[in-house]
Amino acid sequence: MSHYDETVFEIWRMAEKRCYYLMSAAGAGIGYSIATIDADIDVFQSRILLASLLCWAISFFSGLATIANLKIVIGGFAVTPNNLAEAKSKGSEEVEKLIQGINQFSSHLGARSKLHHSTQIAFLSFGALLLVMTKIDISKALGLAS
Repeated sequence: MSHYDETVFEIWRMAEKRCYYLMSAAGAGIGYSIATIDADIDVFQSRILLASLLCWAISFFSGLATIANLKIVIGGFAVTPNNLAEAKSKGSEEVEKLIQGINQFSSHLGARSKLHHSTQIAFLSFGALLLVMTKIDISKALGLAS
């Protein structure tokens, strides 16, 4: 494996680790919010809490989609040399078709992966914000209540 391939694999491994950390944060948020539910919260706070749980669940499943995309890319990276050897034996036109297909596929997966990762981060943050809103009284914190 070339130095370039090792660098690309290391970048993908770091992205995978970051995604797993964000997934574990979403899982911890779900567990914490379920474990600390007060029995005397009103309907509005319970709805905010459920929205927070939903945001964390969306974040978690977006992380799973990101991991699936990373696995597809890494699998495609491993298969490409074999396909390239076959295409070279058939001629330069086959090589051009293969390279064009790989470029289209990688740009499509890159866009999907970026979308899922952005969704994961956004919903993780929004879920945390909603949980904070259930734990503190916003009007007292802002000094609006007398």
